[in-house]
Amino acid sequence: MKNLLKKSLSSGIMLLLILNMQLLNAQNDKIIFEDLSWEEALKRAVKQNKAVFVDVGGPKGNCKPCEEVESTVFARPEVAIFHNSNFVNIKVNMHTDAGKAFAPNLQMLMYPVYAYFSAEGEQLGSVRSHQILESPDDFIEVHGKQVLGQDSIRKSNKRSIDFEELGWVEAKEKAKVENKLIFLDAYTTWCRPCIQMDRNVFTLNEVADFYNSNFVNVKMEMEKDEFGPELAEKYGIKAYPTYLFLDHTGEVVFEGSGYTEAEPFIKYGKEALKKYGIPEAQGSIDPVINFENSDWETIKAKARAENKLIFFDAYAVWCGPCKVMDRDVFTKEEVAGFFNEKFINAKFDMEKGEGINLKEQFNVTAYPTYMFINADEEVVHQIVGSMAAEKFLNHAGTALSDDNLMSLQNRYQSGNREAGFIKKYLKALQAANYGNEVGKVAQEFLSTQPKKNLSDPGNWRIFHDYIRKPMTKEFSHLVKNRQKFGELYTKDSVEAKIYQTYLYHAYSYISYNKESKTSSIDEKAFDNYLKNLKKSGFERNVELTALAKINTSKSVRNWPAFISAMDQAIERDLLATHPNKSLVLRDNANFAYNFCPEPLVWESATSWIVKAIEIGDLSGEQLAAYQEIHAKLLEKRGDEVGAEKIRADINQEDLEESKAKSPMKALIKQD
Repeated sequence: MKNLLKKSLSSGIMLLLILNMQLLNAQNDKIIFEDLSWEEALKRAVKQNKAVFVDVGGPKGNCKPCEEVESTVFARPEVAIFHNSNFVNIKVNMHTDAGKAFAPNLQMLMYPVYAYFSAEGEQLGSVRSHQILESPDDFIEVHGKQVLGQDSIRKSNKRSIDFEELGWVEAKEKAKVENKLIFLDAYTTWCRPCIQMDRNVFTLNEVADFYNSNFVNVKMEMEKDEFGPELAEKYGIKAYPTYLFLDHTGEVVFEGSGYTEAEPFIKYGKEALKKYGIPEAQGSIDPVINFENSDWETIKAKARAENKLIFFDAYAVWCGPCKVMDRDVFTKEEVAGFFNEKFINAKFDMEKGEGINLKEQFNVTAYPTYMFINADEEVVHQIVGSMAAEKFLNHAGTALSDDNLMSLQNRYQSGNREAGFIKKYLKALQAANYGNEVGKVAQEFLSTQPKKNLSDPGNWRIFHDYIRKPMTKEFSHLVKNRQKFGELYTKDSVEAKIYQTYLYHAYSYISYNKESKTSSIDEKAFDNYLKNLKKSGFERNVELTALAKINTSKSVRNWPAFISAMDQAIERDLLATHPNKSLVLRDNANFAYNFCPEPLVWESATSWIVKAIEIGDLSGEQLAAYQEIHAKLLEKRGDEVGAEKIRADINQEDLEESKAKSPMKALIKQD
């Protein structure tokens, strides 16, 4: 009996262990989105010492790329484990009352979007589905870990700029008495970069200490505060945020604008103090990469003399990721120390001075681009985009190793086609943003694989991550065997890959003439593409054909063809398989209003937006935005009475909400 009891207990314990293991595996095979409200998620995050990850969207089925992200990237074990361990994950449907209540937390971000928040509800960052799909392997490093790092920095910074509640006259008087300059932060409530400065820069200890020690700090809403409109007109302020450094008489000593990282923002203040006659400011700046203040020839000569590679930071002043790197990565002690020791560091604005020619010479097409160049001007290694410090250092180490991009290119040219090497080479090419070369190498490798092996996991990964051209035998094999691939790697992810490849490839037949500043399409090649699409048998080929004709005709400004393609799509219901036909019609009607000079197109676009309103399942804000486009098109056609009637039916509160979420309004005020 005792033995039997022992066996029963042993079996019971084993069963519990198995069940627990199954439960653990189930929790780690995908990101777990909990059925919690926003407020409940924050409470849980505080209790569990986590951050909050929010999938912000609309009704299910409205965003195919989002569905692909969830079925592929979010289903990766390493992603699931990381997210479930560090975040409280929730979904918010913006078409519900809860979504409307949540909207202010987006701070003018447009949805669908994935947003990160601290446990206190402060927005830490965001990412969109297409960004995740472009680099799924980097999702944790580039977004998750970076956000957690920012949250840690935020928690370690307890001080902020002390903006005084002073009228304009009192601020000038205080500046005179204390012999200080006034720092005026000119902002508006709808300006997202203003909100980001409040959240990310003004709250850093180093920034707060410097500005609180040296300035009378004043913050003014330029459209509502007592002196705001008057000062906006006086100083010609149109872009927000604008930073004015003024003496006690109100004269401008120095001016800056836009979202600005901590280091250059402190430099604004130092420059103002220097011009005012105070060369040394209080406060200090963290270690940074020391960039040469020299021309390109001098930098090359120094690199040759010291036998070092040049680290070349190709940036643009408006580039957000460039600023993130300046603030969060270049200022890390381990990064600054390594780069200052190992490289000659160069930094050029690609849109000014010597940078314009260097952009052409090195074919820089995206920002930031980081190149490691030898003294003979050969690009030894290259990476594009922002990334976490650890990954950035890894790339810098790779540049100095035998696995740098130039070395991989040489080995490929010498005939190395081993599967492990090809995967390493493809990853390096993609990191360098060599899109055409990525496609060629991936295509050549897949062409060497037996058909029976094309559905292997490694080859599917190459299909998914690197293949961009549909007019190949291998891609045709994927389309023909999409059911088999779907059973192995989910139907949604396979269909999304096929759809996106066809959709974006249509643009490849368009070329731009710099001299005439006009675009044209290779009609013969485009016609072959359409024939291939028709023969493919893909379920959404009719929709893709219609979109290809619409998108290419408007890209080359062939207005009659644009009208024809849109009208046919509506009359023949060619977009029947599209999850949001109303949005397609809205976007093209809005495009016609903004970019088309032909009255005939405005007339057709009016019918498109009417149809969009008729067929769309629209929220109040969406309906108001659609009606406003309708009214503007009528005005453009000279029908003021018709426009006035439409506007009389618009819910102005919904319209204002819609405008507040416009990303363009957050960048610059309209006259």
